[in-house]
Amino acid sequence: MCGNEQETTDHIYVTCSMARNLWSQVMTWLKISMNHHVDTIKQTLLKVNDLSIPGQRKKIVHAIVLLTCWVLPQHQNAKVFDWVNTSVFKVVEDIKEVSYELVQQRSKFNGITWSSWHTFDSFLLMYFM
Repeated sequence: MCGNEQETTDHIYVTCSMARNLWSQVMTWLKISMNHHVDTIKQTLLKVNDLSIPGQRKKIVHAIVLLTCWVLPQHQNAKVFDWVNTSVFKVVEDIKEVSYELVQQRSKFNGITWSSWHTFDSFLLMYFM
């Protein structure tokens, strides 16, 4: 897609500049520092799994990471096959919207407001403790 490397799974999900930027913005939104460089999707998932954060928050973070893995190739395919060039900012906003809808519909955390979710603010973080 970017033309810089062979299109492997790890490149599409992690090492492509668009994917790196996406992961950086998602982790910033979640207020998670990923200090370690990762080169594979497996390393990424293991790093997230090894985060020392409280139980309920970890479940939410894990779900958002899986959602990111689901959304990322959809946007990349839209770029390749439909000529839709979506910014990383837009992809992150889509992840926020879809994850909020899922939390509202499928979890016991359905009282969360959109503004708290959108900024993943400190009140929301306490909600998941």
